[in-house]
Amino acid sequence: MKTQRLAQVSFGALVSLVGTIGLAFPGRAFPDENDASPTITIQTYNYSQASPTVLVEAEREAGRILMEAGLRAIWLECPVGLSSPSPKGLCKNASEATDLRLRVLDAPVANKFQDTVFGFTVHPVLASVYYEYAARRAKSDDAEFEAPIILGCAIAHEVGHLLLGTNSHSDVGIMQPRWEPNQFRQLMIGNLAFTPEQSKLMRAAARTRQAVTQEEHSPAQGPVKLPIRLYRGYLLIAEGAIGNLQKLNFLVDTGACPSVVDQKIAHDLRLAEQPGRVNLWNKSVQTRQVVIPSLNLGPVRVESLPVLAEDLSFLEKALGFKVHAIVGLDVLRNSSFTIDYRSKEMLFGSIESLSYSAPFETDTPVVTIRMEFQNRHMRLVVDSGGPDLMLFRSRMLDSTALQAIGTETVTDAGGSFQRIKVRIPDAYLGIEPIGAQVAFVVDDQKDEGDNFDGVLGVKAPQFSKISFDFEHHRFSWER
Repeated sequence: MKTQRLAQVSFGALVSLVGTIGLAFPGRAFPDENDASPTITIQTYNYSQASPTVLVEAEREAGRILMEAGLRAIWLECPVGLSSPSPKGLCKNASEATDLRLRVLDAPVANKFQDTVFGFTVHPVLASVYYEYAARRAKSDDAEFEAPIILGCAIAHEVGHLLLGTNSHSDVGIMQPRWEPNQFRQLMIGNLAFTPEQSKLMRAAARTRQAVTQEEHSPAQGPVKLPIRLYRGYLLIAEGAIGNLQKLNFLVDTGACPSVVDQKIAHDLRLAEQPGRVNLWNKSVQTRQVVIPSLNLGPVRVESLPVLAEDLSFLEKALGFKVHAIVGLDVLRNSSFTIDYRSKEMLFGSIESLSYSAPFETDTPVVTIRMEFQNRHMRLVVDSGGPDLMLFRSRMLDSTALQAIGTETVTDAGGSFQRIKVRIPDAYLGIEPIGAQVAFVVDDQKDEGDNFDGVLGVKAPQFSKISFDFEHHRFSWER
């Protein structure tokens, strides 16, 4: 399978605060902006005798059915009593347009809404299902296995009503109003599903909800200032939020994509994990992928964001405080922005004119610009999370032609490796001269999915201010 090195990500570099790593993921690891699978968040309130294990298995089955229909579901376990554990306040406030609420009840209750043997819905956000229905229909000898499957199918049925409307029963599939032995045989082997037409309508409804949420949280028209803290002359820390978790420390890294959250946050929010793979300079390691309900940085808000979940505790050891997430370009590209290293602030919105600029070569998944020197043309990732100019040996026709001025041994998440320190005379970014530069040549894993030749850290060129203008596709800077 072809892979794509999406970014150098500073969380690996900061093991030593001097090294960097490259990332690669399978091409289908995360959805792009044209992905056909919108995401819905389902807040679950368990008022029944169903155990947490049964409920998790039921959510997994419902999630599988919804995924077959082209919908990605995020499940939040919400408290129903003062002593119940809470996913860090995510269920306290009013729901977003993409949020649905699910109640798991023991038995039918008196209500004025259309009731079925499975449960009932209050369109457009509240669904209720009956646990006793699932437990009663499960065969006694396989009750432990069958009850969660039946409950999961009932949940998917009621979620279908929230997206399709209350009068949306059908003659076939999971939206049939009554399930007979034939339907139970189908659901036990995973064959009770939404029809193609129902799936299409549900995806459209979910996209409409997402559009409403994005409009409600669209950035303000004028520039919005966000204070930042600066470490080691280049590392940016800003406050942000994940869901209702406020005042979190985010490391802002324009060379990262996707973003990364600390694994404790993923655990506290009980986010479902999927395996992934990270390519370091010379080997691959396993990682985990999750979808967080929302992330806020200044005026930028992103819903249902796919990220990596990693142990970021080493950042606390290196910097002396907790870092909750590394925010990459999958979030940052939602607004043009400026980083002012002197005033220590980020400005979101319209971009002021700076002295120098160069057009983007690419802006997805990361921003690259062209560097020229000695008749070489290199495409470099602009990386606020790294200090140095790094060139990949696999993209250099003859690196020995550069003036070598030493070697360094660097330690990162993949272990120790050497890099060659070289001097570059008369370098240009686009058509703008930036003078002589010191760079590092590193051995890398050549990958057919790569679309860049190295990394431009912000400390080496001595930038005092940088801007990413996504409207006009230009990178600008002051020195």
